[in-house]
Amino acid sequence: MKHQKLSLKDMPDLVMIEIFFHMNPESIVVMSRVNKQFYDLANENSLWRRKTKKHFPHRLPNGAEKFKSTYNDEYEKIPKEKRILFSLVKEGDIKRLKEILTLCDLKLNDKRGQSLLDWAIFYKHQIILDFIYEIVKQASNDGKGILHPANTHGFYEEVTLLHWAVLCNQPSDIIKKLLADGCDINQDIIWYGRPIEIASELNYTKLIKTLLKNKAECVYYKYGSMHTALYTAAGYGNIEVVKILYEQLITNKPDVLNKKYLNENLYIASQNGHAEIANFFLKHGAEVNSKRSFDMTSLFIASCRGNFETVAVLIKNGADVNAHNNDGTTALYVAVQINDVKLVHFLLRHGADVHQCRYPSGVRFTPIAMAASNGSTEIIKALIDKGANINYICGMGMTSLHHAVKHGKVNAARLLLEKGADINAKCKNKTPLDFAKESKNQEMIELLLPYHRCSNFSEKNKKSNHVNLSLLNNKKIHTTNASSSQNSKLNLG
Repeated sequence: MKHQKLSLKDMPDLVMIEIFFHMNPESIVVMSRVNKQFYDLANENSLWRRKTKKHFPHRLPNGAEKFKSTYNDEYEKIPKEKRILFSLVKEGDIKRLKEILTLCDLKLNDKRGQSLLDWAIFYKHQIILDFIYEIVKQASNDGKGILHPANTHGFYEEVTLLHWAVLCNQPSDIIKKLLADGCDINQDIIWYGRPIEIASELNYTKLIKTLLKNKAECVYYKYGSMHTALYTAAGYGNIEVVKILYEQLITNKPDVLNKKYLNENLYIASQNGHAEIANFFLKHGAEVNSKRSFDMTSLFIASCRGNFETVAVLIKNGADVNAHNNDGTTALYVAVQINDVKLVHFLLRHGADVHQCRYPSGVRFTPIAMAASNGSTEIIKALIDKGANINYICGMGMTSLHHAVKHGKVNAARLLLEKGADINAKCKNKTPLDFAKESKNQEMIELLLPYHRCSNFSEKNKKSNHVNLSLLNNKKIHTTNASSSQNSKLNLG
């Protein structure tokens, strides 16, 4: 029985869309010109949302038109005929790259300063990295003088062939050959640092071991400060590299691993959300409540970045949940500020103080004032449940209700009113209703007016039932027993 061959036009639409997805964007555009069916399929928004995720993972995925504008924006500074190179690298199309990629093309970079090499590293296209290294190797006679692949800062820098070999994750025999040919294993360049730092950043564990065996320095001093590959690995979250380098230091340079240095590594790991590495340094002597510049603790910086798992590790290891920086800002305050509901609940469960104020330039702000400004009703409820004072007047004279009204957060204002917020509180002689009128927020005005009227009625009622004794002077008040007769009267003098 003979197999019947299907032409592309006979393929089901879903199959064709999948075929298009595995093409580079430029080829899809060419295919769209074949016939109307291909044109319609090539403009399918779901296809371009997937393409956006693949080609521009830092951008929000959207449809065909948005991809086109993103493409032109990202590659604005790249000649149109060269833009396809970036697409080919991202798609892993080594066959086409071998036909058209040149050494000069390695100098190209996109809007974010990313080169073809950077994208090949990002997608771990080793076959492309091998090809790039071969291009560079062929252009280098002495292992030196190869230009830096990117030009973000307006200058090029000579990069040794050893640096290129490490960047392209070449095997140990190539590294050893370059070292035998005279490449300096500890040569530092401005853009990438030393070979061991490159390998530490890119998580090349095999290369790390090769470099260490060939006497790569783990520590060096530059401009009076200490730089280490371990710090680099900690910042990029490469736990296996961290363990390898730590063992190297503890064996050969244990004095480097003092409290200050361990604390620095804990801080960078916490800042970048690497919970496992933070835990590693805590177990090896880092101080959980140590402070860096501006009195910031590791817990504080982890909370600023919304690094929940790291926060949990730090608190489990005894972090002071109410430690604050030099202007009084706590982990709770920044969690409220970034509107991280899960983190707020977690910090509150572990004793975060809802009353601790932030006081930049002496002006005090409470977490609930910040929550009101953001309009997060769930966070407001959580803070109130823990005893937050909704009528606390901050340094600007505003209550939480003022903040909610000022920022147009109707649901937050409604919740605060239901919880007893003072409708008549004044900031520079203005009530929340005055704020709403000034901003011409009709929805907010309609919310506040009934509370305002009710408050005014209550005040008037109090006044009407109040006897002003000062008007009576020395007049005597005569009364009869009210219970003795239905006609008993109250006689005033």
